[in-house]
Amino acid sequence: MRPMGRGALNHLATFKPRDAAPGSYVFPGGGKVGHFVGLPKAWDRIATRAKIERVSLHGLRHWFSSAAAEMNYSEFVIAPLIGHARKGITARYANAPDSALVMAADRISTRLADALDGNNGAKVISIAK
Repeated sequence: MRPMGRGALNHLATFKPRDAAPGSYVFPGGGKVGHFVGLPKAWDRIATRAKIERVSLHGLRHWFSSAAAEMNYSEFVIAPLIGHARKGITARYANAPDSALVMAADRISTRLADALDGNNGAKVISIAK
C-alpha cells in the first residue's frame, strides 16, 4: 500500500474503464481477470504520449523524494512514501498508511502538481547588469 495525494486520487476518480462494474480495477489487466502489471514496459508509451523526454520511473521517484526532502520531511517519512521497507516488527502487521504519511503524500503531490502547472510560488527578480 502507498499513500496518495488528494490530487492523484481525484484524477484517478475520473477514469472510466470500459465495461466497469462495482469492484472493477481502475487499471484492468490485459486478460479476463486481474489488474494491470508491467508499468516499466508501458512507461515508454506513456512518456511518448505525454511528451516527456529523458525521464525514467526511477527519475520520477527521485523527483518526488527530492521534493519531500526540500519540504523538510525526514527519511523516516519519505521511505515508505516511495516504497522502501519499514524496519521493525510492527511494520509487518500495520498495512494501512498512517495519517501523517497520507498528509505528507498530499502536500508533496500538491507541490509537484503546482510546479508542473507553473505555479511554484517563486518570485523572479531581474538583476541589472
